[in-house]
Amino acid sequence: MKKPRRIGDAGYRILRLLIDEGKSSTLELLRQSRERGHPLSQAGLYATLDRLSKRGFVSHEFGSPDEEETRRGARRKYYKIEGIGRAAVSDYENEKAEESGGLLGSFLSALPIGGGFRNGGGVIRE
Repeated sequence: MKKPRRIGDAGYRILRLLIDEGKSSTLELLRQSRERGHPLSQAGLYATLDRLSKRGFVSHEFGSPDEEETRRGARRKYYKIEGIGRAAVSDYENEKAEESGGLLGSFLSALPIGGGFRNGGGVIRE
């Protein structure tokens, strides 16, 4: 059995943003997380990106020195997700689906189907 790649909720949100939005700067990630209703603090974002980077889930590159955005200071760092990061997102989503599947499965098995209720594989008629 393979060892799951643990990323935590904040790590998941950041990796999901990178999958959905592509290569992004920290400022873009902060904005995107606010827009999605799950704002990250700047300190939390940097700490989580550092942890994800050390584990190989993300990599970064610096913007080109001639970009307009650099005229105010240092070049921006852009993060992108790596293959192992995509696998970690998949593991996280599967784990969450399994956790909710038990509850969801119990709920769904009690729904009326064909005039009765399912109960452990059998149908109980009303």
